[in-house]
Amino acid sequence: VTFVPVIMRRLNRKKALKVVTELDAFPKVPESYQVKTSQGGTVSLLTFTLIAVLVVSEFMYYRSVVYKYKYEVDADIESELMFNIDVVVAMKCSYIGADLLDLSGTTHMSSADKGFQTEDTFFEMTEAQRQWLQYVI
Repeated sequence: VTFVPVIMRRLNRKKALKVVTELDAFPKVPESYQVKTSQGGTVSLLTFTLIAVLVVSEFMYYRSVVYKYKYEVDADIESELMFNIDVVVAMKCSYIGADLLDLSGTTHMSSADKGFQTEDTFFEMTEAQRQWLQYVI
């Protein structure tokens, strides 16, 4: 293992720092080309102010929540709404019922109608669960 003295490390840092400081992708404009005027300063201040206002307003717009509600009257009185609900219930299908009412209280469908459909569901059960299900059914 080689031991580099502290002085050598400092020299290497200085060389690296010098290379970085001399690297200039966008060289400075010579002083002879620069003219500082009060109009230029005013334009700069106005530009910075405008940029700050735009940044703040865009952030406020980003943080705001806008709700857009759109309501339409359904003119078709005779149409029916397709209504699907997936529910898993641990009981016989013949014991399950549902009634569909509108706001006026009119019944549009009950479990006695043909529109109410059920599908049997089967699960993997332990032996004790199978015995209990056979007892219930």
